[in-house]
Amino acid sequence: MCHCSSNIQLRSDCCVRLSPCRGGSEVHQEPGQRGGNRDGQREADLRGVQTKCRCYLVQRRRGADKELEAGDKYQMVSDGKRRTLVIKNSELKDEGGYVVMIGATRASADLTVLGKPQKLKIITPLKDTEVKEGQEVVLNCEVNTEGAKAKWLKNEETVFESSKYVMVQRDNVFSLRIKDAQKADEADFSINLINQRGEQAKSSCKLSVKGQWVTASPCFNLLSFSLKESLRIVVPLEDIDTQEKTTVSFSCKVNRPKATLKWMKGGQEITFNKRVVYRVDKDKHTLTIKDCTLADEGEYTAVAGENKSTAELIISEAPTDFSVQMKDQTITEFEDAEFTCKLTKEKADVKWYRNGREIREGPRYTFTKDGKMCTLRIKECRPDDECEYACGVDDKRSRARLFVEETPVEIVRPPQDAFEPPGSDVVKNTRTNLLSPLPAVPKIKTTDQNYVTDARKPIAMAVPYSAYPQAEADWLYNNLSLPKDNIYTSADRTEYRLKDPMKSDEGRYKIMIKNKHGQGEAFINLQVIDVPEAPLNVIVGNVTKFGCTVSWEPPVSDGGSPITSYTIELRDRTSVKWSPVQLTKADELSAIINDVIENKEYIFRVKAENKAGVGKPSAASQPPPSPPLNLVWEDQNKNSVQLTWETPLRNGGSMITGYIIERCEDGTNKWLRIQDLEFTVTDVVEGKEYLFRVTACNKCGPGEPAYIDEPVNVSSPASESQRTSGIFTMLCLWSSSKRDTHFQVRNFLTPLSFLFPAIPDPPENLRWRDKSASGIFLTWEPPKYDGGTGIRGYNVDRCQRGTDKWEPCGDMVPELKCQVTGLIEGQWYSYRVRALNRLGASQPCKATDEIQAVDPKEPPEIQLDAKLLAGLTAKAGSKIELPAEVTGKPEPRVKWTKADLVLKPDDRVSIDTKPGHSTVTIAKTKRDDSCTYIIEATNSSGRATATVDVNILGKTSSQRRKVFILTFLVPG
Repeated sequence: MCHCSSNIQLRSDCCVRLSPCRGGSEVHQEPGQRGGNRDGQREADLRGVQTKCRCYLVQRRRGADKELEAGDKYQMVSDGKRRTLVIKNSELKDEGGYVVMIGATRASADLTVLGKPQKLKIITPLKDTEVKEGQEVVLNCEVNTEGAKAKWLKNEETVFESSKYVMVQRDNVFSLRIKDAQKADEADFSINLINQRGEQAKSSCKLSVKGQWVTASPCFNLLSFSLKESLRIVVPLEDIDTQEKTTVSFSCKVNRPKATLKWMKGGQEITFNKRVVYRVDKDKHTLTIKDCTLADEGEYTAVAGENKSTAELIISEAPTDFSVQMKDQTITEFEDAEFTCKLTKEKADVKWYRNGREIREGPRYTFTKDGKMCTLRIKECRPDDECEYACGVDDKRSRARLFVEETPVEIVRPPQDAFEPPGSDVVKNTRTNLLSPLPAVPKIKTTDQNYVTDARKPIAMAVPYSAYPQAEADWLYNNLSLPKDNIYTSADRTEYRLKDPMKSDEGRYKIMIKNKHGQGEAFINLQVIDVPEAPLNVIVGNVTKFGCTVSWEPPVSDGGSPITSYTIELRDRTSVKWSPVQLTKADELSAIINDVIENKEYIFRVKAENKAGVGKPSAASQPPPSPPLNLVWEDQNKNSVQLTWETPLRNGGSMITGYIIERCEDGTNKWLRIQDLEFTVTDVVEGKEYLFRVTACNKCGPGEPAYIDEPVNVSSPASESQRTSGIFTMLCLWSSSKRDTHFQVRNFLTPLSFLFPAIPDPPENLRWRDKSASGIFLTWEPPKYDGGTGIRGYNVDRCQRGTDKWEPCGDMVPELKCQVTGLIEGQWYSYRVRALNRLGASQPCKATDEIQAVDPKEPPEIQLDAKLLAGLTAKAGSKIELPAEVTGKPEPRVKWTKADLVLKPDDRVSIDTKPGHSTVTIAKTKRDDSCTYIIEATNSSGRATATVDVNILGKTSSQRRKVFILTFLVPG
């Protein structure tokens, strides 16, 4: 429909655009009207119109105007001052200028017909595509109109733009670019399109990703190919904590042999050299770093395609050590001795020792240090300088012995005269020309000594003596002679050297020194100071968002020296590195730890320290249990409130031992623990609202409490006004003998009762049967008391002989039976069962005796069918069966014989042998089948046999004649 006042542009769907009017008439749009109404009509208002209106179609190309007449095509409507021309079913030929004439006044409008809009349609659909792994693939789809929006899907799930998937639109072409195609990208891709008019279109395709084709090694002159799957890491890297100057290796495994990985450190690719080596052994990839330095510390990443594995290398500074050790020196008396050693670091303070005691620089001892070289010079050595010398840096020692050879001596015997007693030998020193008598019997200078040393630090225990000739020494410990390899005896002393003294070497040593003239005795008391043993029973308690309390017990042994301090270490459960967090005094056996982060799980351990060093760490702590679940109250009245809850989600690694119940008046924060199961408080006012909380306990202590969401109103009128300060706690400890599930706390004017279940009793009558080398079948009866709630299931445990560790046999069992598998053949096991309800597990039932996991041994037994016992008689040509039941453990081997010949299957005879039975079937029997058949069953436990007498009867004469006649007639 067209106005007579505007230029109009419209489609066949009556979408128009109006241009300004031409002419002198006063023609305008009605206020508030837009370009067209919902019927596609266009209207104008004529002011000052006359009674007659004419409309013309201007055909400029023909040069003449055509007056329009109302009819099927055109409709002219007069409505007051409004004149309307309606053009029905507009077509391209209706395009042109239209003029309305009212007297001498005229107005015009141009009509443009744009044609009917096209429906959304896909011109170029998606096509099935096949690419090789690692390549880039582009999926294209083209539509016929603009303005459409696209949505990409993979296996009917929306695909979002990312570094992997790039979505592009150019004009009417929509593209999805997939980078580095992998096997995981193989799927059905589709595109959903929609335009402004709500029209939709869809196109789909299948993307196939093939692995790289490689040629396999030729075998039997055939060429084969294999398709590689996507490269990925199956065994990841592991964190390493080491010291500098050591060699470390990161290893991982991939799912493809002889692949090449990319190694990164801190986001940068690693350059390999003689110190950093990358090796591949089939599917194992190893990065080796030799002589680590502090600069090598950081995160290392192995990249396999799109798969990565990252591990951290932590390097601590290595202590100073000796690169060149001291060497033993042998010199002549009055000469100078020199000991030299070399350190691994220049900046290190060294000390020199003589027989374990530090020596100071002086006239006879000179110390020099030149870079890493350290030298000790001893001037004019004498025989008493002969001993062990050591250079020490930190806890490292380099040791060597000094041997001093005395100047030669001669034994001279001057002519005897009357003034010389017989047997008087004298010594002449050829260097000093002095004469002195020699002692004959060994004389020990120190008969009782005390030595103190640190564990694992070499020590030499020495006993000086004088004797001639040189004596022999025998060292004894606990009245047993010690090895001669560790005994060193010279002319004036004997030593026993311990390279690695332990606490077990501590005690009293006896030394026997003797020569041909006699013997002497000496004693040495050795005390070995070792580091303390590990502290015991580390418990974590009072866990809050701000920290926790760690407590422990002292170690069984302090190593022979009083403990000086304890070190508490922690680590994040997701980390492998322990970090010291606090140091306590020797008399403090607990500590409050605040250096933690909320909502993180930590594990603690404790080390004891004495003057010998830091001892071994304790066993890692077990966390307390998590809060009980689903704590609710119900059945509240003036006399009681019933609380119910479920066991915590995590028990902290040990059984739940009890629950703590606490109460607090609403609006206060006073929670007081009362250790009695029944407690009376008289100063409370009834009608108040109270809060309750329950805390689970295990051997490590209480965990976090669970709270009731809303306060409980105890609605009972008070007899008199009282102050409210009633706070109570009830500690409930479970045991198999306690069956009370109803507890009362009479702190209200009337008793307040708490009803809650307990753990069940142990199961009863545990029995076993059907044991084998790999399993056993267990049955039991339910407990007499289920704790007031239903039994959820049972846990079955086993304990191997020689250990005290009970291991679970699998998941919880809902029934009263369990088939235990996975046993080691030949091992002995005991079994036990525990019942579980929602509060936890019961005490275990009485364990079975130890049962060996072996297959039962039973000799074979053969049971024949009763009809076969008296023998079997049949006619020739019939079919017979000889069935037999065969039992035994292990499963017997079965053999059938006939007339001392092993019976074998053929076209007439079949033997069907299965576990438990064996059957011989003979078809079309003959007279020759008449015999005694023997079945033999053997296993490792014995042998059994049974016999069946078979008698095959011949055919009758009439039968024979009949057969003859038939046979005669066949040729004819």
